Amino acid sequence: LLRGLFRAPKRLGGCDLEISKLLYRGEILALYPLHDRSITKQLANKCTSISAKPWDSPTHDLKEYFGEKIALYTVFIGHYSIFLILPSIIGLVFQLVVGGTGDFSHPVLPFYSLVITVWSITMLEYWKRKESYTAMKWGMSEFEEEEPVRPEFKGHPIRSYIDGKEMLYFPPEEYVDNMANSGSIVGAYMLLVLGVVASIYVLRFSIESKVGTYSSTIASVLNTLQITIFNYIYRGIVVKLTDYENPRTDTMYEDSLIMKLFVFQFVNSYASFFFLAFIALYLAKSPSADDDDVVGQCGASTCMYPLSINLAIIFGVRLTVTNFLDIFIPFINYKMKIKKETEGVEDISRLTPAEHDYMLMDYNGMLDGIECYADTAIQYGFSVLFVTALPCAAFFSLVSNYFKSKLNLWKLTTVSKRKLHVILYNTVHYFFM
Repeated sequence: LLRGLFRAPKRLGGCDLEISKLLYRGEILALYPLHDRSITKQLANKCTSISAKPWDSPTHDLKEYFGEKIALYTVFIGHYSIFLILPSIIGLVFQLVVGGTGDFSHPVLPFYSLVITVWSITMLEYWKRKESYTAMKWGMSEFEEEEPVRPEFKGHPIRSYIDGKEMLYFPPEEYVDNMANSGSIVGAYMLLVLGVVASIYVLRFSIESKVGTYSSTIASVLNTLQITIFNYIYRGIVVKLTDYENPRTDTMYEDSLIMKLFVFQFVNSYASFFFLAFIALYLAKSPSADDDDVVGQCGASTCMYPLSINLAIIFGVRLTVTNFLDIFIPFINYKMKIKKETEGVEDISRLTPAEHDYMLMDYNGMLDGIECYADTAIQYGFSVLFVTALPCAAFFSLVSNYFKSKLNLWKLTTVSKRKLHVILYNTVHYFFM
């Protein structure tokens, strides 16, 4: 079934069903295509085995079953992981040098920065080529030029001044006002994040005399909690803000969603690092600090030490606890839903495939996909922006990609409903226009 045929207005040949409202009111329980268990089993065997590497994923099979967006993300993870091998090896060597000498500002670190700079430019330029090739190969290179209007787009029906066809009109000035209001709310949340980060380091400043060097660790742990909590709260807000803006096409909707999501996560994830790297050195020292050993509000003889601790804790938690919860929570919810839906059922094996798939967790093809890219982008920033503080960050990013590629595919094939929108936009355009 094509999701667009359900959502599109009748004048375009659709059913004019407001699926989200029907789901919210409980008039329908769910809308999803069924899994083909023979295919999901084959994909799971290919992608989740120990020997499977991120760059060996069957991207064509994934594209045919899950759609282009999920497959393209897999292509990027494979490309990114291959390029991480060289900086991982070099980074481990430099990390041993720093650990062996105890000098977090070792003279060799600028050379590693040069290596990462060249590597980053090379990786991204080669990705642009691969992305263009993949888009052309899959017939996605010019789909935006023929993209239809979002069925949820709200406007006044008028006659087009160009071809006389009926179209929806939304006043540009009203759209600009909506964008401005939405941007103001996002800006307020970013200011709130900066305020919370500032309060964390004011707290570190005040307890430094009591706990000594542990104050940096406490501040990093609090900063990790702040990042996790704000990301969770903001996820629900950003969708409502984008709906409020009323973008005309799905691409415009996604672009707006991506911009708000990434800008906020950038500030939320990196604010403490910019403070330690560029501001703490120039602030007044703590009254209890030793004037000979401590500089600014770094809590040490150099800001590289607390920056390294901060990066190790935040990056480590993001790679372990956060990724674990991304799998553990859906799995637990899936088991709880099975228990709830099958209460009183004597023989579960007699359930139909549709009933089995109904008990799987919902997969938001747009938001969940964007969050995968945003998470990888933030991880990339940890591996590049402050890499001299933790040279082994590239290695841990490579290890994370190895497990993430398997866990994501396991989640898609085991505990998630099949993504509904699995066709190209030009196919939708063919049916509608």
